[in-house]
Amino acid sequence: SYANGAETAANLHSKDHFRVQLHDREFLLPPNGFAFYLPGKGLSYSALIDGVRADLTQAGDFFYADNFGTARQTGFLTASEAYIVRPENGLLKVIPAPFRKKETIRLDLSAFPGLKQNHEVTVISQDIHGKTLKEEKLPYRKDLELEITGEAFALCLK
Repeated sequence: SYANGAETAANLHSKDHFRVQLHDREFLLPPNGFAFYLPGKGLSYSALIDGVRADLTQAGDFFYADNFGTARQTGFLTASEAYIVRPENGLLKVIPAPFRKKETIRLDLSAFPGLKQNHEVTVISQDIHGKTLKEEKLPYRKDLELEITGEAFALCLK
């Protein structure tokens, strides 16, 4: 425990899992797994969820999750692969981190009050330099599905 209330744990075992509770959350840490939790400020872990490793870092407006090929909902994101989700220049940026395979992801847009709940969402496909490759308008849905194809470095929503 730290003076600011943060709690952290690491599993230094080479073969055994380690169960730990940080504040009100329980984590099952695989070998070399870790967890950090400061309620309301930050959460980061490399832990087992339903027997499969998952990584997450969420602090401020930065979000990273890697579900290592197992589709699951992590906060506002439902995906099987790794993604960074963060605001940038008035856009909500979704970046495969790294792109490993095509999939359809789902974002709960109610988690992003900056995206107005009007009739549509603009999805801008960008290359690694931020150049627009394609722009399309989709009907606004609370659970927006996005096709991740590997053609774009990032998808930006507005």
